[in-house]
Parts: sequence; C-alpha cells; structure tokens
Amino acid sequence: MRGNELGQRDRAAQKLVSHYRDFDDFVGRWLHPETIHRQLLFAAQTDFLTDSLGHLALDFIGYQEHLERDFQLVCEQLGRDAVLPHINSIDNPYEAPLAAECEIDTENLQLVDVCFQLSAFLLNK
Repeated sequence: MRGNELGQRDRAAQKLVSHYRDFDDFVGRWLHPETIHRQLLFAAQTDFLTDSLGHLALDFIGYQEHLERDFQLVCEQLGRDAVLPHINSIDNPYEAPLAAECEIDTENLQLVDVCFQLSAFLLNK
C-alpha cells in the first residue's frame, strides 16, 4: 500500500500501515482479532458475506483462481451467453511484483490464521 496512489477512502489504511517496517512488523504489532475490525480494509471477508447468525448469505461463491469457470457458471444460471474479457493480464502471475515473497515470523503467521480462520473455513469449501 505504501507505493500506490489510493483513493480518499483508503488513505486511513495507508497511513496506518506506513508506520510499520514491513508486513511482518504490521502483523506482529497490529493485526490481531481485537483490531481487525478497526480498519475496514483489514476486516475478514466473511464480515461482509454472512447474516446475523453467521451463515453465508450467498447463493454462489466465485473464486479468482477459477474466474473463467465461475463466470461461465453464473452465465449459465442467468441464461446468458457472455465472454469475460482478459484485461491487463500477465503471463506468469508468480513473477508479478505483488506475488513477491514476504518473510513472516511463525508466530505472526499464526496470528493471521487466527484472525481469518472463520473466513478460511467458510470460503474454502
């Protein structure tokens, strides 16, 4: 987030993360179950996808990893014949700058797991 030009809505999150040395420092010092709801950008996905009883309030979950397949499934359900355009694609996503390796302490990795375990459980079926 440091190098990107963000809209006004995300500037608070950018200001927050700019105080940390790197991702590992951010996780270790800020990202905890008690704090993730303080900044909308870091809230768990399930906070936006579940009803008041904690059940997924969706008919379908599409995944980025299977975007073309999931798009076609939605089109079939809607009775539409559409093609999903490929815009700004790269040949190998693992060589992209955003997929760069990130060193993270084992304890901090466990913090990430704890913060987002419900999302992982509900969305990775």
